[in-house]
Amino acid sequence: MRVPLIVHARTGVHSQDLEAFLTHIYRALAAATPLKDKVNVLAYFETLCADTTAANVLINSSLTMLFVRMLRNGRAPLLRVRLAGVLGLLVRHATFIAEELAATQVVEILTEALRDKNERVRRRVMATLGELLFYIATQQQDSGAGSVADVSAAWGISSATTGGVVRLLRPGEDEICQHYAVKTIENICSQGGEWAATFSTMEVVSSLVALLGSSSGDNLKATAASTLARLLRASPPLMGALLDKWGAGVILSGLSDTSSKVQISAANMLNQLLSAPDNVARARAALAADERAVVTAVMGLLDHALPLLRAKGILAVVLLCRLSPRWLLECCKQRLVPLMERLQRERDAYTQEAAAQLRVEMAAAVEATCEQIRGELAAAAAAGAAARGPLQLQQLQASGAGGGAGAWAQVLCGSGSRDTGSR
Repeated sequence: MRVPLIVHARTGVHSQDLEAFLTHIYRALAAATPLKDKVNVLAYFETLCADTTAANVLINSSLTMLFVRMLRNGRAPLLRVRLAGVLGLLVRHATFIAEELAATQVVEILTEALRDKNERVRRRVMATLGELLFYIATQQQDSGAGSVADVSAAWGISSATTGGVVRLLRPGEDEICQHYAVKTIENICSQGGEWAATFSTMEVVSSLVALLGSSSGDNLKATAASTLARLLRASPPLMGALLDKWGAGVILSGLSDTSSKVQISAANMLNQLLSAPDNVARARAALAADERAVVTAVMGLLDHALPLLRAKGILAVVLLCRLSPRWLLECCKQRLVPLMERLQRERDAYTQEAAAQLRVEMAAAVEATCEQIRGELAAAAAAGAAARGPLQLQQLQASGAGGGAGAWAQVLCGSGSRDTGSR
């Protein structure tokens, strides 16, 4: 090994030199050398894996096949940590992985390694398995070569694989392992479709909700919230199940969290709930049970320092107005109008667009309320005249008393609509 491979990989290497280099590494690892020597070789090898060109060469060489076999047969935690780390780096930085790697049963071996008693091994293995699953999913979707079922069968992705990932979400597991597992689910759910369906279960939802309530790490909590939001978007029926079990509590807790990342995910969940026609009845029931908390949380977003959260808060008010004009009244009681006057001066394009939409919705809500008032006043006047007798009813109609009530409603509601629109 006269020159590091990464130098050759970037400038072009003669096949004989590359073969000699790989053979040297292979023999150093395959021989009956002390464990310390193998760990040192792998530590050196890790420095070569971060380059894309080198990673493409190395992951499709016989060395990777050797790494997989060593991971399957090795028992020393230090060696398994290094092997999993090298495989993870190669998968992360490579842009092409040949089909030969699937034949090594690498997914099954990594799945089995998730049960290792050493938490450092589980951490590296989960990170590597997550990288590999994400690569397989994206490649299948981008190329369209084969169905999800065919690709999963070819790579050995089974219920044991998904079950092994989900198992790491249970209470008592190492939080770093949990973070890698949650991140894997988040990445897969971002792909949507059949891949997301593999993790679209109530067990996963329950585990994510538990992590949101118990995690001491901000990063894990934020990732769990993001994963839950993506999972609910990928599988809308789970939103109904979430409301049936926890009501709006999970969303409201996220909206009031100190982490803006958690708040963004909670705002996404709230807006998804309000915009889904299938969940209208559930949304009304769940939100009505915590009306004051909902309004307080949403209005808090409008006053947030982050423009993205202000815009999402405005969108939530828009959707609440569509759910019922009563929500507009409750929001107005909590400084909606002065906040809107200030938000109109926002320079952020997303916030401006959301504020413009809210002005339209407010005007429409006021107009609808005025129409309801006019109808109720006319009905009340007619009912009162009918109770006094037919002659008085004719006199009332002739004098325009019924029309007067409608006219008053028209004046009052018309001016209210104009005022709201001007704001």
